[in-house]
Amino acid sequence: MIVRMDSTYVLDQVIRGGVTLAAAYVGARFAFGFNSKQQRQLRRTGQIEECNRAMLNLMGQFDELTGYRDQELSKYRDSPFRHFQLSAHAENDIDRLSVNAAALAFLIGSKASNIPVELALLERKYRACQQLVNIRSEVHLTQLQPLLETKLRDYETGQIASDLVEAAVGPRLSNTLKRVTDNIYNLFDSTIVSFTEAGKDLPTQMKTVFPEAKFVAFSPRPITVSS
Repeated sequence: MIVRMDSTYVLDQVIRGGVTLAAAYVGARFAFGFNSKQQRQLRRTGQIEECNRAMLNLMGQFDELTGYRDQELSKYRDSPFRHFQLSAHAENDIDRLSVNAAALAFLIGSKASNIPVELALLERKYRACQQLVNIRSEVHLTQLQPLLETKLRDYETGQIASDLVEAAVGPRLSNTLKRVTDNIYNLFDSTIVSFTEAGKDLPTQMKTVFPEAKFVAFSPRPITVSS
């Protein structure tokens, strides 16, 4: 049996099929474009959050450094016997506020490409400060205090002249404490300057990459959020 097909009908079916295929193609392209845009936005949001996470931890480190300086170091800054007078402390948890500079590697190649390096250097300075405090506290607790308890009857009352302490502990321990204590003062001062500059500069650099975002910024007083 021969089936005759009208040319108009055939053309209509071809057009309908073409329209269907085109609609499917356009829909697929739109869905792909939408998903890609959504993924880019999610990735960008995650990167902004990572920047602020780093700044929050950096701010926490800054608060610890300035708190120790203001509450402890400032008391004896000008005293010639500060290596004896500065109190010992329980060991600091250095990792509690660690800044993960590697998590900001996505900034490399951008206008803020130096930020991961800056954060790594600040992290190293913070850890060095805390390690020095831990080292001095260990020497103070395990060597100085037992020696003073043995040699000086009035040690527990705290009414001892610093020159008597100097004579009682001897030059070796005295020089060790003095060297570590002087290093603490010098390192804390220089590190706090670096952190103060970073608290202003890093958010400004971050905004060159994410101009629409808000980033945590900090200064000695008050703590602010950049707009």
